[in-house]
Amino acid sequence: MRARVVTVAVSGLLLMAAHTVWTGWERRRIVTDLSAAERDTLYRNTLQNYRAICVGRPADAFQHYCDEQRDLLRLFPECDTGCASVIAKSERVPTR
Repeated sequence: MRARVVTVAVSGLLLMAAHTVWTGWERRRIVTDLSAAERDTLYRNTLQNYRAICVGRPADAFQHYCDEQRDLLRLFPECDTGCASVIAKSERVPTR
């Protein structure tokens, strides 16, 4: 009985991990499938909005939005060290 419970638990964890990986690949594919002009426009607009709304603000009502935009920015091949430094400025730092 115990082996069955462990098997079911491990199987569930593996399925969740596979879903997470698949979703990440799917989101990246959607971004890379955009034309260069569309991707550039979306990247620039997302980065501009992220800077305006998310950088330098304490955790507030926009946190969920900022987390999603941060994850979206990381999908772009254009997100270089400058982009990464903007993201780093707004990431939450553990307090303990």
